[in-house]
Amino acid sequence: MNETIRMRIELSEVICKKIKPLCEPLAHVFGIPTFGYRKFFPDGTCFNTSTNFEWTKFVQEKFANAFLPNYDEEVSSALRSEKHYVLRIGEPDRQDVCLSALYDHDIWNTLSLYRNNGTSVEGFYFTSTKNNYKIVDEYVNNIELFERFTLYFKEKFSAILSEEEVKKASFSTVSPFVFEENNPKTLDEEKYIQELISDIPIHKLFLNIHGKEVHLSMQEFKCLAWISRGKTAKEVARIMDLSPRTVESYMDNVKFKTKIESRSKLIDLFVLNFYKDKRLF
Repeated sequence: MNETIRMRIELSEVICKKIKPLCEPLAHVFGIPTFGYRKFFPDGTCFNTSTNFEWTKFVQEKFANAFLPNYDEEVSSALRSEKHYVLRIGEPDRQDVCLSALYDHDIWNTLSLYRNNGTSVEGFYFTSTKNNYKIVDEYVNNIELFERFTLYFKEKFSAILSEEEVKKASFSTVSPFVFEENNPKTLDEEKYIQELISDIPIHKLFLNIHGKEVHLSMQEFKCLAWISRGKTAKEVARIMDLSPRTVESYMDNVKFKTKIESRSKLIDLFVLNFYKDKRLF
């Protein structure tokens, strides 16, 4: 085992221990023992972690710097549609070594949720076991809850590992041509959302909390809108041409005005108030 892989495995063990408590409700309520997270970058590299350390270690040892066709296909679909869902059920194609390995490790009957963030694609994996077919009904009936969990997880994970550390721990997984072919530069998501937010009437810059309206400034509204789309404070700062500290200051203002400290609860509140404006999400 080379030094790079050894260091990745050591880091993965630390991360697994930190994220496992975040995902315990999934196991308790839905019978989802394994939750996984991947982040795919335009250069073809990918960061990978999960609550199942033995599986994560196996991936680091067996598939580091190997192109995996199933991820090529799924990332391509996410780039074309912003969001993409995959259900892995039944017997896998035995010619696909990665899916076969998942099945053999009893990590199966999976809901995969992919989100296109413009500069990367994130994958969130809710996984049960081979014999738990009933979990599919839970996925279908609770899809909004699982989507909300991904935002909660991303917020918590940003405090565990920085964007720079995530990129450093990544290894080749998909072809870089996947991003070039499916995410044309003419699609400027950031400009689109900025214009959309700017078009929102001033009277909408309110959050309704138990019948009481809390007014937000335009900058506070924009920061909360981007955070609710899954962006980190650093990403929001780049988009809005601000410093990360300024973004955090705006978010602190929102917390003070709403009397809500939890970022995930703020996201829930934003979704509740603006769920009709689908393009914001």
